[in-house]
Amino acid sequence: MFRYTPLKDAANDIRLLHLYSGNEGGVIECQLRVCSLSPLSPLNPEWRYQALSYTWGNAAATHPILMNGKTFLVSNTLASALKRLRFPKVSEDIVSENQDTVHQFRILWIDAICIDQQNVSEKNVQVQKMKQIYQLASSVVIWLGDDHESGDEKHHYDSSIWELDHLEKGCFNTTRSAVALVEKIAAACKSYDPNSLPEGYPEASVDPRQWANLSRLFRRPWFERLWIVQEVIVASRALVYCGGFVVDWTDLLIAARFILRPYPIMPLPSFRFFPIMGAERVTALAQQNFDRTNLLRILHQAQGAKAKDPRDRLFGLLGLCYEEKDAVVDYSKSVEEVYTDWASMRIKNTNTLDVLGACADSGSSGVPSWVPDLRRPWGQDKVLFGGMSQGKVRRSFDAGSFISRSPIATFLDNVTLNVTGTFLGRISELGIIGTMDSTLSNLMNLNDDLLTTIKSWEEMILSKFGLLPQKVNAFIRTLFRDFVDWEDEDEIQNFIALYELWRRQERFNKDFYLEQVPQSKRFEVDIERLLFPRIHGNQLFLTDRGDVGIVAGNCCVLPEDGTYVLAGCSAPVILRQIDREVEDEHERVNPHNSREYVWMMKEGRIMMAEFQYRMLGPCYIHGYMWSENVAKSLKRYGGEVHKVTNITLV
Repeated sequence: MFRYTPLKDAANDIRLLHLYSGNEGGVIECQLRVCSLSPLSPLNPEWRYQALSYTWGNAAATHPILMNGKTFLVSNTLASALKRLRFPKVSEDIVSENQDTVHQFRILWIDAICIDQQNVSEKNVQVQKMKQIYQLASSVVIWLGDDHESGDEKHHYDSSIWELDHLEKGCFNTTRSAVALVEKIAAACKSYDPNSLPEGYPEASVDPRQWANLSRLFRRPWFERLWIVQEVIVASRALVYCGGFVVDWTDLLIAARFILRPYPIMPLPSFRFFPIMGAERVTALAQQNFDRTNLLRILHQAQGAKAKDPRDRLFGLLGLCYEEKDAVVDYSKSVEEVYTDWASMRIKNTNTLDVLGACADSGSSGVPSWVPDLRRPWGQDKVLFGGMSQGKVRRSFDAGSFISRSPIATFLDNVTLNVTGTFLGRISELGIIGTMDSTLSNLMNLNDDLLTTIKSWEEMILSKFGLLPQKVNAFIRTLFRDFVDWEDEDEIQNFIALYELWRRQERFNKDFYLEQVPQSKRFEVDIERLLFPRIHGNQLFLTDRGDVGIVAGNCCVLPEDGTYVLAGCSAPVILRQIDREVEDEHERVNPHNSREYVWMMKEGRIMMAEFQYRMLGPCYIHGYMWSENVAKSLKRYGGEVHKVTNITLV
């Protein structure tokens, strides 16, 4: 069996794989060579290499190859890639006559082989160099798999939509048709006017089977991997391999973007396929608008990706951030330690509580409630997070600026965080959680699901406040998070009128609706597309002080939970009070300790009950999203609501 020789200088050295040529059915032969990373360059022919991006697959299913003449086990997925990527073997006579044109080996960097995965200290160093390794590669080779993969059958093609009685099993011809369609769309759309149909765009002439084959390509597991976000973004060029076919990543991306954004072009015969193609998987990996200075925003944009090791949900994206000092790659630590250390370092380094925006009842999964559990969906929608993180919005939320404190928080121990906040009110009523068909397989069903949820939420408002205009307006603005991602107040008022028009019509005439909107804005104000992410998975709530808000359903909020504004946190949060009993003989009240205590009797003994709080998640509360509005809203109430208190989060 092959055994690794430790790298003499793991900080500068890397291993490169020489994949030797071979014939179909022949043994895969390779050789590992060590070289220094510093002289590597895409222009240096001596070490010109390609970096492989692929899905590891089932680690238990292995295939033997020859590495430096000895047996080495790789996953079946990787073995398939190596078989396809190696050059065909030719006779020695041909090699001697054509030294310059016959390729005898391909140089590759493959993480599963070039890093000793059992050597934790080496892995810690090498993982931090992966961004540089993929940047310096002459190209990134993306391996989607063979023409047919067992997972292809998992996706069901509804015959009523696709009009297909039978879809051919993946083979040479199906892959060829999918790649041909990508190239045809890309050629037509590389330079087109978004307000007109691209010349040469494949319309009625395309067989539904060809669209289905392309959809099957989009749904390969590779598009779900978290590591590929970094691998694709930093690549100088990327080539997509599927079976025996190759397509440029740029062409695949162009085709996917057009499929996702067909407006304002009139619907084509193939339009019915677009929502279910899976093209969003492609565009999600090409986030050219990443804020490379903010790791939290990068994590948010990549939260739907998958990673076998939960620690990689953080480590796998560190390379995308230009200056990130919040985390250090260390595979010797547990998942909980990695997440807690990162959250603590970020709070100290930024002097903000922006990490709370990623929490969604984290305390229920083994980490402190103020630490984002990156294994779970985040506790807010994209619009709320954009307003919290200074994204491309009209004006960022800054509710926490209402309170002044420095430092913004103190750590009482590894799991306990002391912050400052103002109580806003308790949740008195909770609406249903908006649940829609997230596959968007039927746009009419989506419209019905949206209306069902909205009507249910409206009944809450009407039963509590009647038709009070102030509360109706608060509901609409809560629904759209006060249009934080819109630029002009006049446009907002016009859109509210359009929303009310859409809401009143049981059978909404979209053509008439679009005629009321400038052509350049038609995609942005498509009601269903705007409402879906603002309602799906979210829950309307009312407070005992009459405020209207919305929170992610996975925050597991209950009536009587409290709403607060915290110093250093740009949006209000929802906390749940926890009582921890402490015996007086063993723990005395420290007058310099900011925790709150009340005296109580239990079984004849004097006890103290310390009030601690569990962070559930961020939320939108109308009237409390900007600091000056917080002050105005609080003036409506007297007494304790004005009190700024110390709050202990556990």
